[in-house]
Amino acid sequence: MRNLIDSSIDWAKLGAHEKSQYKYDITEAVISRETGVLTITLRLNFIIPNLDVHKIAGIVAHQFGDLKDVKFNFIYENVFLTGEEIVSLFIPHMIDIVNGDYVVWTQSIIKDKFDFDGKKLVIHTLGKFATAQLNKNVAVLFKKLLNENFDMNVDVSFINDEENYEIASEKWHEAEETDIKRSVSDARASAARAKSDHSSKQTAGGGSAGTGNSAGGGNGFNGGNGYGGGFKRREREKEAPAEGNRIMGKNIDTPSVPMSGLAADSGLVTLEGILFKKEARPIRNEKKLVTLLITDQKTSTCLKCFCSNEKWEEIDKLLKNGDYIKVRGETEWDRYDNCLAVMIKDINKGKRAKRKDTYEGGKRVELHAHTKMSAMDGLNDVATLVKTAAGWGQPAVAITDHGVVQSFPDAAKTAKKLAGDKENPVNIKIIYGMEGYVFEDKGWYDQDGNLDYKTPKTNHIILIARTQEGLKNIYKLVSYSHLNYFYKRPRLPKSVIAQHREGLIIGSACEAGEVYSAIVRGVSDAELEEIALYTSVQLSEAYLMLNWRKSRHSMTIWKSSL
Repeated sequence: MRNLIDSSIDWAKLGAHEKSQYKYDITEAVISRETGVLTITLRLNFIIPNLDVHKIAGIVAHQFGDLKDVKFNFIYENVFLTGEEIVSLFIPHMIDIVNGDYVVWTQSIIKDKFDFDGKKLVIHTLGKFATAQLNKNVAVLFKKLLNENFDMNVDVSFINDEENYEIASEKWHEAEETDIKRSVSDARASAARAKSDHSSKQTAGGGSAGTGNSAGGGNGFNGGNGYGGGFKRREREKEAPAEGNRIMGKNIDTPSVPMSGLAADSGLVTLEGILFKKEARPIRNEKKLVTLLITDQKTSTCLKCFCSNEKWEEIDKLLKNGDYIKVRGETEWDRYDNCLAVMIKDINKGKRAKRKDTYEGGKRVELHAHTKMSAMDGLNDVATLVKTAAGWGQPAVAITDHGVVQSFPDAAKTAKKLAGDKENPVNIKIIYGMEGYVFEDKGWYDQDGNLDYKTPKTNHIILIARTQEGLKNIYKLVSYSHLNYFYKRPRLPKSVIAQHREGLIIGSACEAGEVYSAIVRGVSDAELEEIALYTSVQLSEAYLMLNWRKSRHSMTIWKSSL
Protein backbone atom coordinates (compact mmCIF):
# COMPACT_ATOMS: atom_id res chain seq x y z
CA MET A 1 0.00 0.00 0.00
CA ARG A 2 2.81 2.43 0.85
CA ASN A 3 4.45 1.83 -2.53
CA LEU A 4 1.12 2.50 -4.25
CA ILE A 5 0.60 5.74 -2.33
CA ASP A 6 4.17 6.93 -2.84
CA SER A 7 4.06 6.32 -6.58
CA SER A 8 0.63 7.93 -7.03
CA ILE A 9 1.29 11.27 -5.31
CA ASP A 10 2.38 14.21 -7.43
CA TRP A 11 4.96 15.45 -4.92
CA ALA A 12 5.69 18.57 -6.95
CA LYS A 13 2.22 19.90 -6.12
CA LEU A 14 3.03 19.94 -2.41
CA GLY A 15 5.47 22.83 -2.58
CA ALA A 16 9.24 23.27 -2.41
CA HIS A 17 9.87 20.94 0.51
CA GLU A 18 12.24 18.03 0.92
CA LYS A 19 10.45 14.75 0.29
CA SER A 20 11.88 13.38 3.54
CA GLN A 21 9.71 15.86 5.47
CA TYR A 22 6.48 14.16 4.41
CA LYS A 23 5.41 11.54 6.93
CA TYR A 24 2.37 9.29 7.03
CA ASP A 25 1.21 6.04 8.62
CA ILE A 26 -1.60 3.73 7.61
CA THR A 27 -3.32 3.24 10.96
CA GLU A 28 -6.40 1.29 9.92
CA ALA A 29 -8.02 -0.44 6.96
CA VAL A 30 -11.57 -1.74 7.44
CA ILE A 31 -13.96 -3.33 4.95
CA SER A 32 -17.64 -2.95 5.83
CA ARG A 33 -19.51 -6.22 5.45
CA GLU A 34 -22.76 -4.34 4.87
CA THR A 35 -21.58 -1.91 2.18
CA GLY A 36 -18.41 -3.53 0.80
CA VAL A 37 -16.59 -0.20 1.21
CA LEU A 38 -12.94 -0.19 2.27
CA THR A 39 -12.07 2.72 4.56
CA ILE A 40 -8.36 3.47 4.97
CA THR A 41 -7.26 5.75 7.80
CA LEU A 42 -4.04 7.71 7.34
CA ARG A 43 -2.24 9.79 9.96
CA LEU A 44 -0.08 12.35 8.13
CA ASN A 45 1.68 15.70 8.38
CA PHE A 46 0.75 16.97 4.91
CA ILE A 47 -2.21 17.01 2.52
CA ILE A 48 -2.32 14.58 -0.37
CA PRO A 49 -3.53 16.35 -3.54
CA ASN A 50 -7.21 15.60 -3.99
CA LEU A 51 -6.87 14.18 -7.48
CA ASP A 52 -4.16 11.81 -6.27
CA VAL A 53 -6.50 10.56 -3.54
CA HIS A 54 -9.06 9.65 -6.22
CA LYS A 55 -6.31 7.94 -8.23
CA ILE A 56 -5.14 5.85 -5.25
CA ALA A 57 -8.74 4.88 -4.45
CA GLY A 58 -9.35 3.81 -8.05
CA ILE A 59 -6.20 1.68 -8.20
CA VAL A 60 -6.99 -0.01 -4.86
CA ALA A 61 -10.58 -0.68 -5.96
CA HIS A 62 -9.26 -2.19 -9.18
CA GLN A 63 -6.76 -4.45 -7.43
CA PHE A 64 -9.38 -5.74 -5.00
CA GLY A 65 -12.24 -6.33 -7.39
CA ASP A 66 -14.80 -7.27 -4.73
CA LEU A 67 -14.81 -3.78 -3.21
CA LYS A 68 -17.76 -1.47 -3.84
CA ASP A 69 -15.75 1.65 -3.09
CA VAL A 70 -12.62 2.95 -1.36
CA LYS A 71 -12.67 5.89 1.01
CA PHE A 72 -10.01 7.65 3.06
CA ASN A 73 -10.11 9.07 6.55
CA PHE A 74 -7.30 11.58 7.11
CA ILE A 75 -5.94 12.52 10.53
CA TYR A 76 -3.66 15.55 10.22
CA GLU A 77 -0.94 15.97 12.84
CA ASN A 78 2.07 18.30 13.00
CA VAL A 79 1.36 19.66 9.53
CA PHE A 80 4.39 21.70 8.47
CA LEU A 81 2.92 23.27 5.32
CA THR A 82 2.32 27.01 5.18
CA GLY A 83 -1.20 28.35 5.64
CA GLU A 84 -1.47 29.17 1.95
CA GLU A 85 -0.28 25.68 0.97
CA ILE A 86 -2.84 24.12 3.31
CA VAL A 87 -5.67 26.20 1.83
CA SER A 88 -4.59 25.50 -1.76
CA LEU A 89 -4.45 21.72 -1.23
CA PHE A 90 -7.47 21.46 1.06
CA ILE A 91 -10.08 23.40 -0.94
CA PRO A 92 -10.74 20.45 -3.34
CA HIS A 93 -10.98 18.12 -0.32
CA MET A 94 -13.53 20.42 1.35
CA ILE A 95 -15.59 20.45 -1.84
CA ASP A 96 -15.67 16.64 -1.85
CA ILE A 97 -16.64 16.56 1.83
CA VAL A 98 -19.59 18.96 1.55
CA ASN A 99 -20.82 17.72 -1.82
CA GLY A 100 -24.20 16.07 -1.92
CA ASP A 101 -26.73 18.64 -0.85
CA TYR A 102 -24.50 21.43 -2.13
CA VAL A 103 -23.00 19.93 -5.29
CA VAL A 104 -25.07 22.28 -7.48
CA TRP A 105 -23.27 25.25 -5.93
CA THR A 106 -19.79 23.82 -5.34
CA GLN A 107 -19.43 23.19 -9.08
CA SER A 108 -19.05 26.94 -9.51
CA ILE A 109 -16.01 27.19 -7.19
CA ILE A 110 -12.71 28.08 -8.87
CA LYS A 111 -10.54 25.61 -6.96
CA ASP A 112 -7.20 27.29 -7.57
CA LYS A 113 -8.16 30.95 -7.14
CA PHE A 114 -8.44 32.44 -3.66
CA ASP A 115 -7.15 35.26 -1.46
CA PHE A 116 -5.76 34.43 1.97
CA ASP A 117 -4.10 36.73 4.51
CA GLY A 118 -3.93 34.33 7.45
CA LYS A 119 -7.25 35.42 8.96
CA LYS A 120 -9.61 35.67 6.01
CA LEU A 121 -10.07 33.26 3.13
CA VAL A 122 -11.93 34.53 0.07
CA ILE A 123 -12.61 31.88 -2.58
CA HIS A 124 -13.50 32.92 -6.13
CA THR A 125 -16.60 31.48 -7.79
CA LEU A 126 -18.56 31.80 -11.02
CA GLY A 127 -22.04 33.36 -10.92
CA LYS A 128 -23.86 35.69 -8.54
CA PHE A 129 -26.60 33.28 -7.50
CA ALA A 130 -24.17 30.41 -6.83
CA THR A 131 -21.95 32.78 -4.82
CA ALA A 132 -24.88 33.84 -2.67
CA GLN A 133 -25.82 30.22 -1.93
CA LEU A 134 -22.23 29.29 -1.11
CA ASN A 135 -21.92 32.19 1.33
CA LYS A 136 -25.22 31.23 2.92
CA ASN A 137 -24.70 27.47 3.25
CA VAL A 138 -21.10 26.40 2.60
CA ALA A 139 -18.82 29.12 4.02
CA VAL A 140 -19.50 28.07 7.62
CA LEU A 141 -18.77 24.41 6.75
CA PHE A 142 -15.41 25.30 5.18
CA LYS A 143 -14.53 27.38 8.25
CA LYS A 144 -15.34 24.43 10.52
CA LEU A 145 -13.28 21.97 8.44
CA LEU A 146 -10.19 24.20 8.49
CA ASN A 147 -10.51 24.70 12.23
CA GLU A 148 -11.07 21.00 13.05
CA ASN A 149 -8.28 19.68 10.86
CA PHE A 150 -5.59 22.36 11.13
CA ASP A 151 -6.58 24.62 14.04
CA MET A 152 -6.99 27.46 11.54
CA ASN A 153 -9.55 29.93 12.85
CA VAL A 154 -10.26 31.84 9.65
CA ASP A 155 -13.32 33.55 8.21
CA VAL A 156 -14.39 32.03 4.89
CA SER A 157 -16.39 33.78 2.18
CA PHE A 158 -17.02 33.46 -1.55
CA ILE A 159 -16.81 36.18 -4.20
CA ASN A 160 -18.19 36.19 -7.71
CA ASP A 161 -15.30 36.47 -10.16
CA GLU A 162 -16.86 38.59 -12.93
CA GLU A 163 -13.84 38.47 -15.24
CA ASN A 164 -13.46 34.71 -15.00
CA TYR A 165 -17.22 34.31 -15.30
CA GLU A 166 -17.15 36.01 -18.71
CA ILE A 167 -14.18 33.91 -19.82
CA ALA A 168 -15.80 30.71 -18.59
CA SER A 169 -19.05 31.67 -20.29
CA GLU A 170 -17.24 32.15 -23.60
CA LYS A 171 -15.49 28.81 -23.24
CA TRP A 172 -18.76 27.18 -22.32
CA HIS A 173 -20.42 28.45 -25.46
CA GLU A 174 -17.40 27.40 -27.54
CA ALA A 175 -17.71 23.89 -26.13
CA GLU A 176 -21.40 23.81 -26.99
CA GLU A 177 -20.72 25.07 -30.51
CA THR A 178 -18.16 22.30 -30.86
CA ASP A 179 -20.83 19.81 -29.82
CA ILE A 180 -23.24 21.24 -32.38
CA LYS A 181 -20.64 20.93 -35.15
CA ARG A 182 -19.94 17.34 -34.12
CA SER A 183 -23.66 16.65 -34.11
CA VAL A 184 -23.96 18.02 -37.64
CA SER A 185 -20.97 16.01 -38.80
CA ASP A 186 -22.31 12.81 -37.23
CA ALA A 187 -25.76 13.41 -38.68
CA ARG A 188 -24.38 13.98 -42.19
CA ALA A 189 -22.26 10.86 -41.99
CA SER A 190 -25.23 8.86 -40.72
CA ALA A 191 -27.47 10.18 -43.48
CA ALA A 192 -24.84 9.41 -46.10
CA ARG A 193 -24.56 5.83 -44.85
CA ALA A 194 -28.34 5.47 -44.76
CA LYS A 195 -28.66 6.84 -48.29
CA SER A 196 -25.94 4.51 -49.54
CA ASP A 197 -27.60 1.50 -47.91
CA HIS A 198 -30.98 2.52 -49.32
CA SER A 199 -29.57 2.90 -52.83
CA SER A 200 -27.87 -0.47 -52.63
CA LYS A 201 -31.09 -2.15 -51.58
CA GLN A 202 -33.06 -0.44 -54.35
CA THR A 203 -30.51 -1.50 -56.95
CA ALA A 204 -30.38 -5.05 -55.66
CA GLY A 205 -34.18 -5.21 -55.78
CA GLY A 206 -34.37 -4.04 -59.39
CA GLY A 207 -35.44 -0.50 -58.58
CA SER A 208 -33.70 2.69 -59.48
CA ALA A 209 -31.02 4.07 -57.17
CA GLY A 210 -32.49 7.48 -57.78
CA THR A 211 -36.02 6.64 -56.63
CA GLY A 212 -37.32 6.98 -53.13
CA ASN A 213 -37.34 10.18 -51.13
CA SER A 214 -36.14 13.07 -53.24
CA ALA A 215 -34.53 16.30 -52.12
CA GLY A 216 -37.95 17.72 -51.32
CA GLY A 217 -38.94 14.68 -49.30
CA GLY A 218 -37.27 15.89 -46.13
CA ASN A 219 -34.97 12.94 -45.40
CA GLY A 220 -31.81 14.24 -47.12
CA PHE A 221 -29.63 17.23 -46.37
CA ASN A 222 -31.24 19.28 -49.10
CA GLY A 223 -34.72 18.58 -47.80
CA GLY A 224 -36.86 19.86 -44.97
CA ASN A 225 -35.00 18.05 -42.18
CA GLY A 226 -31.48 18.75 -43.41
CA TYR A 227 -28.88 21.35 -42.54
CA GLY A 228 -28.34 22.88 -45.97
CA GLY A 229 -30.16 25.86 -47.39
CA GLY A 230 -31.14 27.24 -43.95
CA PHE A 231 -33.45 24.34 -43.17
CA LYS A 232 -34.19 23.08 -39.67
CA ARG A 233 -31.37 21.27 -37.87
CA ARG A 234 -31.38 17.49 -37.91
CA GLU A 235 -31.05 15.73 -34.55
CA ARG A 236 -27.98 13.64 -33.77
CA GLU A 237 -28.12 9.94 -34.55
CA LYS A 238 -29.78 8.15 -31.67
CA GLU A 239 -27.27 6.65 -29.26
CA ALA A 240 -27.25 2.89 -29.10
CA PRO A 241 -27.92 1.52 -25.62
CA ALA A 242 -25.11 -0.21 -23.76
CA GLU A 243 -24.78 -3.91 -24.47
CA GLY A 244 -22.36 -6.30 -22.77
CA ASN A 245 -18.99 -4.61 -22.39
CA ARG A 246 -19.84 -1.93 -24.94
CA ILE A 247 -20.90 1.08 -22.89
CA MET A 248 -20.95 3.73 -25.63
CA GLY A 249 -20.33 3.82 -29.36
CA LYS A 250 -18.85 0.74 -31.00
CA ASN A 251 -16.79 -2.26 -29.97
CA ILE A 252 -13.09 -1.39 -29.93
CA ASP A 253 -10.72 -3.76 -31.70
CA THR A 254 -7.78 -1.41 -32.27
CA PRO A 255 -4.57 -1.71 -30.19
CA SER A 256 -3.96 0.73 -27.34
CA VAL A 257 -1.17 3.29 -27.21
CA PRO A 258 0.73 4.45 -24.09
CA MET A 259 -0.75 7.47 -22.31
CA SER A 260 2.71 8.95 -21.86
CA GLY A 261 3.07 9.43 -25.61
CA LEU A 262 -0.10 11.48 -26.16
CA ALA A 263 0.16 14.88 -27.84
CA ALA A 264 -2.35 17.39 -29.23
CA ASP A 265 -1.70 16.09 -32.76
CA SER A 266 -1.91 12.38 -31.91
CA GLY A 267 -5.25 12.16 -33.74
CA LEU A 268 -7.47 9.13 -33.26
CA VAL A 269 -6.14 6.98 -30.41
CA THR A 270 -7.18 3.98 -28.35
CA LEU A 271 -6.36 4.01 -24.64
CA GLU A 272 -7.01 1.76 -21.69
CA GLY A 273 -6.63 2.23 -17.97
CA ILE A 274 -8.22 2.34 -14.53
CA LEU A 275 -11.13 4.74 -14.09
CA PHE A 276 -10.66 6.84 -10.95
CA LYS A 277 -13.00 9.80 -11.38
CA LYS A 278 -16.16 10.56 -13.34
CA GLU A 279 -18.40 13.60 -13.44
CA ALA A 280 -20.81 15.37 -15.75
CA ARG A 281 -22.16 18.87 -16.16
CA PRO A 282 -25.29 19.88 -18.06
CA ILE A 283 -25.07 21.79 -21.36
CA ARG A 284 -27.68 22.87 -23.91
CA ASN A 285 -30.21 20.62 -25.61
CA GLU A 286 -30.57 18.23 -22.65
CA LYS A 287 -27.03 16.94 -22.99
CA LYS A 288 -24.13 16.32 -20.65
CA LEU A 289 -20.43 17.01 -20.94
CA VAL A 290 -18.91 13.93 -19.31
CA THR A 291 -15.38 13.89 -17.90
CA LEU A 292 -13.60 10.63 -17.07
CA LEU A 293 -10.11 10.35 -15.59
CA ILE A 294 -8.09 7.17 -16.12
CA THR A 295 -4.60 6.04 -15.15
CA ASP A 296 -2.19 3.31 -16.19
CA GLN A 297 -0.44 3.75 -12.81
CA LYS A 298 2.30 5.70 -14.56
CA THR A 299 0.41 8.70 -15.86
CA SER A 300 -3.20 9.89 -16.15
CA THR A 301 -5.40 11.11 -18.99
CA CYS A 302 -8.52 13.27 -19.16
CA LEU A 303 -11.33 11.88 -21.31
CA LYS A 304 -14.38 13.86 -22.39
CA CYS A 305 -17.51 13.24 -24.38
CA PHE A 306 -20.86 14.87 -25.16
CA CYS A 307 -23.86 12.65 -24.65
CA SER A 308 -27.54 12.64 -23.76
CA ASN A 309 -28.78 12.58 -20.19
CA GLU A 310 -29.88 8.99 -20.73
CA LYS A 311 -26.43 7.89 -21.89
CA TRP A 312 -24.77 9.59 -18.92
CA GLU A 313 -27.11 7.68 -16.61
CA GLU A 314 -25.94 4.46 -18.28
CA ILE A 315 -22.28 5.41 -17.95
CA ASP A 316 -22.74 6.38 -14.31
CA LYS A 317 -24.55 3.14 -13.54
CA LEU A 318 -22.33 0.72 -15.45
CA LEU A 319 -18.91 2.19 -14.70
CA LYS A 320 -17.52 2.64 -11.21
CA ASN A 321 -14.19 3.87 -9.97
CA GLY A 322 -11.65 1.05 -10.21
CA ASP A 323 -13.12 -0.39 -13.42
CA TYR A 324 -10.73 -1.05 -16.26
CA ILE A 325 -11.95 0.59 -19.47
CA LYS A 326 -10.87 0.90 -23.10
CA VAL A 327 -11.73 4.04 -25.06
CA ARG A 328 -11.25 5.45 -28.54
CA GLY A 329 -11.32 9.11 -29.51
CA GLU A 330 -9.58 12.18 -30.92
CA THR A 331 -6.78 13.87 -29.00
CA GLU A 332 -6.99 17.66 -28.76
CA TRP A 333 -6.11 20.60 -26.54
CA ASP A 334 -9.08 21.42 -24.31
CA ARG A 335 -9.38 25.21 -24.16
CA TYR A 336 -11.97 25.10 -21.41
CA ASP A 337 -9.84 23.21 -18.87
CA ASN A 338 -6.57 24.20 -20.54
CA CYS A 339 -5.28 20.64 -20.74
CA LEU A 340 -4.72 17.78 -23.17
CA ALA A 341 -7.87 15.68 -23.51
CA VAL A 342 -9.23 12.84 -25.59
CA MET A 343 -12.73 13.41 -27.00
CA ILE A 344 -14.05 9.88 -26.89
CA LYS A 345 -16.71 8.28 -29.05
CA ASP A 346 -16.37 4.66 -27.94
CA ILE A 347 -16.18 3.21 -24.42
CA ASN A 348 -15.76 -0.48 -23.68
CA LYS A 349 -15.56 -2.01 -20.24
CA GLY A 350 -12.76 -4.49 -20.00
CA LYS A 351 -10.57 -6.46 -17.69
CA ARG A 352 -6.96 -5.75 -17.08
CA ALA A 353 -4.64 -8.43 -18.40
CA LYS A 354 -3.98 -10.80 -15.52
CA ARG A 355 -0.50 -11.78 -14.50
CA LYS A 356 0.51 -15.25 -15.61
CA ASP A 357 2.97 -17.71 -14.15
CA THR A 358 5.12 -18.60 -17.16
CA TYR A 359 7.78 -20.58 -15.28
CA GLU A 360 8.19 -23.96 -16.92
CA GLY A 361 9.48 -25.78 -13.84
CA GLY A 362 7.69 -26.69 -10.63
CA LYS A 363 5.06 -24.23 -9.50
CA ARG A 364 5.39 -22.21 -6.31
CA VAL A 365 3.36 -23.05 -3.21
CA GLU A 366 2.72 -20.05 -0.97
CA LEU A 367 3.07 -21.04 2.71
CA HIS A 368 2.40 -17.61 4.23
CA ALA A 369 -0.63 -15.69 2.97
CA HIS A 370 -3.07 -13.30 4.66
CA THR A 371 -6.67 -12.54 3.82
CA LYS A 372 -8.84 -9.63 4.95
CA MET A 373 -9.41 -11.56 8.18
CA SER A 374 -5.91 -10.45 9.25
CA ALA A 375 -6.61 -7.13 10.94
CA MET A 376 -4.42 -4.38 9.46
CA ASP A 377 -2.33 -6.91 7.53
CA GLY A 378 -4.43 -8.22 4.66
CA LEU A 379 -7.06 -7.08 2.17
CA ASN A 380 -7.36 -10.16 -0.04
CA ASP A 381 -10.66 -11.94 -0.20
CA VAL A 382 -9.84 -15.60 0.44
CA ALA A 383 -11.82 -16.75 -2.60
CA THR A 384 -9.81 -14.39 -4.83
CA LEU A 385 -6.56 -15.60 -3.28
CA VAL A 386 -7.38 -19.26 -3.91
CA LYS A 387 -8.60 -18.58 -7.47
CA THR A 388 -5.44 -16.64 -8.28
CA ALA A 389 -3.16 -19.40 -7.01
CA ALA A 390 -5.18 -21.97 -8.94
CA GLY A 391 -5.10 -19.82 -12.08
CA TRP A 392 -1.32 -19.69 -11.87
CA GLY A 393 -1.19 -23.48 -11.78
CA GLN A 394 -0.07 -23.69 -8.16
CA PRO A 395 -1.02 -27.07 -6.66
CA ALA A 396 -1.71 -25.68 -3.17
CA VAL A 397 -1.88 -22.50 -1.11
CA ALA A 398 -1.64 -21.94 2.65
CA ILE A 399 -4.01 -19.64 4.53
CA THR A 400 -2.16 -18.21 7.54
CA ASP A 401 -4.07 -15.28 8.97
CA HIS A 402 -2.93 -13.42 12.07
CA GLY A 403 -4.27 -15.25 15.11
CA VAL A 404 -7.54 -16.35 13.44
CA VAL A 405 -8.92 -19.12 11.24
CA GLN A 406 -12.20 -17.64 9.95
CA SER A 407 -11.12 -17.90 6.29
CA PHE A 408 -10.92 -21.71 6.36
CA PRO A 409 -14.57 -22.44 5.37
CA ASP A 410 -14.58 -20.05 2.40
CA ALA A 411 -11.19 -21.35 1.26
CA ALA A 412 -12.49 -24.93 1.28
CA LYS A 413 -15.70 -23.88 -0.46
CA THR A 414 -13.77 -22.10 -3.23
CA ALA A 415 -11.45 -25.08 -3.80
CA LYS A 416 -14.46 -27.41 -4.03
CA LYS A 417 -16.18 -25.11 -6.49
CA LEU A 418 -13.06 -24.92 -8.70
CA ALA A 419 -12.72 -28.70 -8.72
CA GLY A 420 -16.38 -29.13 -9.63
CA ASP A 421 -16.32 -26.78 -12.60
CA LYS A 422 -17.70 -28.88 -15.48
CA GLU A 423 -15.98 -26.89 -18.24
CA ASN A 424 -12.60 -26.21 -16.63
CA PRO A 425 -12.07 -28.18 -13.40
CA VAL A 426 -9.01 -27.11 -11.38
CA ASN A 427 -7.70 -28.94 -8.34
CA ILE A 428 -5.95 -26.95 -5.65
CA LYS A 429 -5.18 -28.11 -2.11
CA ILE A 430 -5.85 -25.78 0.81
CA ILE A 431 -3.14 -25.85 3.46
CA TYR A 432 -4.63 -24.74 6.75
CA GLY A 433 -2.47 -22.64 9.03
CA MET A 434 -2.18 -19.59 11.23
CA GLU A 435 0.38 -16.91 12.01
CA GLY A 436 0.56 -16.81 15.79
CA TYR A 437 2.08 -14.50 18.40
CA VAL A 438 4.48 -16.66 20.39
CA PHE A 439 6.37 -15.80 23.57
CA GLU A 440 8.85 -17.58 25.81
CA ASP A 441 6.97 -18.30 29.04
CA LYS A 442 9.92 -19.80 30.90
CA GLY A 443 10.65 -17.58 33.88
CA TRP A 444 7.33 -15.71 33.76
CA TYR A 445 5.43 -17.75 36.38
CA ASP A 446 4.88 -16.48 39.91
CA GLN A 447 5.17 -18.59 43.08
CA ASP A 448 1.54 -19.67 42.75
CA GLY A 449 2.10 -20.93 39.21
CA ASN A 450 0.27 -18.07 37.49
CA LEU A 451 1.69 -17.00 34.13
CA ASP A 452 2.35 -13.35 33.38
CA TYR A 453 1.45 -13.43 29.68
CA LYS A 454 1.13 -9.65 29.24
CA THR A 455 4.75 -8.59 29.80
CA PRO A 456 6.90 -10.92 27.62
CA LYS A 457 7.78 -9.78 24.11
CA THR A 458 6.02 -11.70 21.35
CA ASN A 459 7.36 -12.90 18.01
CA HIS A 460 5.48 -14.11 14.98
CA ILE A 461 5.36 -17.81 14.18
CA ILE A 462 3.73 -19.89 11.43
CA LEU A 463 1.72 -22.98 12.36
CA ILE A 464 0.70 -25.26 9.48
CA ALA A 465 -1.45 -28.37 9.78
CA ARG A 466 0.40 -31.36 8.34
CA THR A 467 -2.26 -33.87 9.39
CA GLN A 468 -5.85 -33.93 10.60
CA GLU A 469 -4.50 -34.03 14.15
CA GLY A 470 -2.47 -30.95 13.36
CA LEU A 471 -5.62 -29.15 12.22
CA LYS A 472 -7.31 -30.05 15.50
CA ASN A 473 -4.32 -28.67 17.37
CA ILE A 474 -4.51 -25.39 15.45
CA TYR A 475 -8.14 -25.07 16.49
CA LYS A 476 -7.14 -25.72 20.11
CA LEU A 477 -4.27 -23.23 19.99
CA VAL A 478 -6.32 -20.44 18.43
CA SER A 479 -8.95 -20.98 21.14
CA TYR A 480 -6.40 -20.92 23.95
CA SER A 481 -4.77 -17.79 22.56
CA HIS A 482 -8.06 -15.88 22.62
CA LEU A 483 -9.56 -17.28 25.82
CA ASN A 484 -6.53 -17.69 28.10
CA TYR A 485 -3.70 -15.47 26.85
CA PHE A 486 -5.26 -12.52 25.04
CA TYR A 487 -3.57 -9.17 25.67
CA LYS A 488 -3.81 -6.69 22.75
CA ARG A 489 -3.51 -9.75 20.53
CA PRO A 490 -4.04 -13.53 20.89
CA ARG A 491 -0.78 -14.79 22.41
CA LEU A 492 0.66 -18.30 22.65
CA PRO A 493 3.21 -19.53 25.22
CA LYS A 494 5.90 -21.78 23.77
CA SER A 495 5.08 -24.45 26.32
CA VAL A 496 1.45 -24.60 25.15
CA ILE A 497 2.56 -24.95 21.51
CA ALA A 498 4.91 -27.77 22.57
CA GLN A 499 2.00 -29.61 24.21
CA HIS A 500 0.00 -29.46 20.96
CA ARG A 501 2.76 -29.79 18.40
CA GLU A 502 1.69 -33.12 16.92
CA GLY A 503 0.84 -32.86 13.25
CA LEU A 504 2.16 -29.30 12.96
CA ILE A 505 4.86 -27.78 10.77
CA ILE A 506 6.33 -24.70 12.44
CA GLY A 507 7.73 -21.90 10.27
CA SER A 508 9.83 -18.85 11.07
CA ALA A 509 7.26 -16.31 9.77
CA CYS A 510 8.26 -12.79 8.71
CA GLU A 511 10.76 -10.18 9.90
CA ALA A 512 8.92 -10.20 13.25
CA GLY A 513 9.77 -13.89 13.71
CA GLU A 514 12.52 -15.08 16.03
CA VAL A 515 14.89 -16.15 13.25
CA TYR A 516 14.94 -12.82 11.45
CA SER A 517 15.10 -10.86 14.69
CA ALA A 518 18.05 -12.96 15.84
CA ILE A 519 19.90 -12.37 12.58
CA VAL A 520 19.40 -8.63 12.90
CA ARG A 521 20.66 -8.74 16.50
CA GLY A 522 23.78 -10.57 15.34
CA VAL A 523 23.52 -13.60 17.63
CA SER A 524 26.05 -16.42 17.50
CA ASP A 525 25.74 -19.24 14.99
CA ALA A 526 25.04 -21.72 17.76
CA GLU A 527 22.18 -19.62 19.16
CA LEU A 528 20.77 -18.98 15.70
CA GLU A 529 20.82 -22.71 14.97
CA GLU A 530 18.97 -23.42 18.21
CA ILE A 531 16.26 -20.90 17.33
CA ALA A 532 15.98 -22.19 13.77
CA LEU A 533 15.72 -25.79 14.91
CA TYR A 534 12.74 -24.92 17.10
CA THR A 535 10.91 -23.15 14.29
CA SER A 536 11.75 -25.70 11.60
CA VAL A 537 11.08 -29.39 11.12
CA GLN A 538 14.18 -30.00 9.01
CA LEU A 539 17.77 -29.22 9.96
CA SER A 540 18.47 -28.18 6.37
CA GLU A 541 16.56 -24.94 6.95
CA ALA A 542 18.87 -24.07 9.84
CA TYR A 543 21.89 -24.75 7.65
CA LEU A 544 20.39 -22.53 4.95
CA MET A 545 20.05 -19.69 7.44
CA LEU A 546 23.63 -20.10 8.63
CA ASN A 547 25.00 -20.28 5.09
CA TRP A 548 23.03 -17.18 4.15
CA ARG A 549 24.43 -15.30 7.10
CA LYS A 550 27.98 -16.18 6.14
CA SER A 551 27.43 -15.19 2.51
CA ARG A 552 26.52 -11.60 3.56
CA HIS A 553 23.55 -11.42 1.19
CA SER A 554 20.69 -9.05 1.98
CA MET A 555 17.72 -10.27 3.97
CA THR A 556 15.40 -9.48 1.07
CA ILE A 557 17.33 -11.79 -1.26
CA TRP A 558 17.35 -14.55 1.33
CA LYS A 559 13.62 -14.32 1.92
CA SER A 560 12.85 -14.52 -1.78
CA SER A 561 15.11 -17.55 -2.17
CA LEU A 562 12.89 -19.51 0.19
